[in-house]
Amino acid sequence: MNCKQFNSIPLEEVLRALGHLPTKQTQKEAWYLNPFGAESQASFKVDRGLNLWYLFSEAVGGTNTDFVQKYLGTSVKDALDWASTQNFSSFHQQAERVRKIPAEYRIDKVLDLTHPNLLQYL
Repeated sequence: MNCKQFNSIPLEEVLRALGHLPTKQTQKEAWYLNPFGAESQASFKVDRGLNLWYLFSEAVGGTNTDFVQKYLGTSVKDALDWASTQNFSSFHQQAERVRKIPAEYRIDKVLDLTHPNLLQYL
């Protein structure tokens, strides 16, 4: 798993995997208690449209990768290693949709091709 793949997973799913649930939700955002420390009012916001987080009490934020790095106190590589061991349902659904194309293939014959630009391309 690379950063682009990991950051495409909804942050709310990552938080759920770590045992954090929102205290307030709207269509555009979800609010959580600070996952990095104790607090009584939610100051951790997830922007659902951008899939980014912001912690108002510390004025920091970022992507899934940034969050896991801070949460686990680790490097990008270790954060991605951790993510690859998780069973994120949205990532597996995306992976299943990707069609594998053979590394080498050959077109032997093209039938009923008349467009001159396509013929020139071939």
